Amino acid sequence: MSILEVTGLTKRFGGLTAVSDVTFDIEEGQVYGVVGPNGAGKTTFLKTIAGFLPALEGIYSLGNQTTIGYFDQHSGAIRSEQTVLEHFSAQFPSLTEKEARSILGAYLFGGRDAQKRVSSLSGGEKARLVLAELLQSRPNFLVLDEPTNHLDQAAKEALKDAVREFKGTVILVSHEPEFYTDIVTDIW
Repeated sequence: MSILEVTGLTKRFGGLTAVSDVTFDIEEGQVYGVVGPNGAGKTTFLKTIAGFLPALEGIYSLGNQTTIGYFDQHSGAIRSEQTVLEHFSAQFPSLTEKEARSILGAYLFGGRDAQKRVSSLSGGEKARLVLAELLQSRPNFLVLDEPTNHLDQAAKEALKDAVREFKGTVILVSHEPEFYTDIVTDIW
C-alpha cells in the first residue's frame, strides 16, 4: 500500500533548486535513508513531503489514513520547567504513571532521570524526550531529520531499536552510516 506518492516534485530554497523533478512512491513498512552533503536540500525535501513547505512544482499525496510524525533536527530545543515525567504525562494524560515511567525508561529516563527538569536536560536528552513523545503519538509514517544529532551511543542504539520495531514507514536523514545501514531498506 502506498503511503506517499510524489510526481515531478521541484522545490527551491534560497534561490537554489533543492529538489528537481523527483518522482517516487513510498510503500508501507519500508525504511528509507536520505543521504548527502550538508546544504544539499535534504531538510527542504523532508519538510516538503511532510507538508511544512509548499512544492514549487509537482504533486504529492498522502495515502488514506496516513499520519505523519516529524522529528526536526532542532527538536531538542523544547523548554519546560516540568520534570520529564510531568511533561510526558501532560502530553498523554490517559497513561498511568507506571505506563509513562515504563515508556520513558525505554528512552533512558528511568528512575531519578524521570524527575529531572526538562530545562536542565542536555540536547541529546531533550531529543530523546521528543522522540519518546513522537513515537507514543502513534504515527504510521515517521519523518526523521538527523535524529542522532546530540545522542550518545546508548541513545542511538535505543533509537535504532525503536525504528526496527516501528510497524510503519520511515524516512530518515543521517550522516552516520553505522546508524542507518542495517535498518534502511533503500537509500536515496
